[in-house]
Amino acid sequence: MYGMPIIRLMDPVLFLAFVATLLSLLHMIAPDHWMPLSALALKNSIDRKRVNLIAFILGLLHGITSTALALMVVFFGIYAFGTAEIRVVSVTIILVVAAFILINSFREAHRKSGIESSSLAVSVFPDPAFLPILVAAAAYGNLILSTISILFVFSSATFLLVVVILVNMGLMKALQKVSPVAVDRIIVMTLLLTGLYIYIYG
Repeated sequence: MYGMPIIRLMDPVLFLAFVATLLSLLHMIAPDHWMPLSALALKNSIDRKRVNLIAFILGLLHGITSTALALMVVFFGIYAFGTAEIRVVSVTIILVVAAFILINSFREAHRKSGIESSSLAVSVFPDPAFLPILVAAAAYGNLILSTISILFVFSSATFLLVVVILVNMGLMKALQKVSPVAVDRIIVMTLLLTGLYIYIYG
């Protein structure tokens, strides 16, 4: 009886769902996702309802593009390697993506242009961090793959909407001080821990 919660926490599918949700939250908290929209809304006096709608749509598009990129890799990977090596492939992709994000974070640290001047397109660009999660989910069948994809898409949209609402209400001013570089490095650590988990329990 006392072992059940531990077993559930160690379930790989639930773990992947948790990581997918966590990654969407971390990305939406980063100022480079919500600050350009807030700056644009302030500059053009856009009402809050419209800003909220734009935020939800941007988050939705971000989730869709990230999922589309990941699904293409998944289907190519299954076609090329089959499902037998999916665990090794997913861990390898995690290491590659983590290295890419880490290297990019060093580049971002030296960027001089302000986040406020960034294009809204930044919020729509696909997130490579979700790629290995979906590759790992492919090992558990199409239902799990679809469920985690949908979860990530709507988590991204919901979290960006919530963040924008709270920022515009003045309740999360501290987020303006959050460095996208710091968020990227947290994501790298999350991916590495996920890779370790998949390798051991996947």
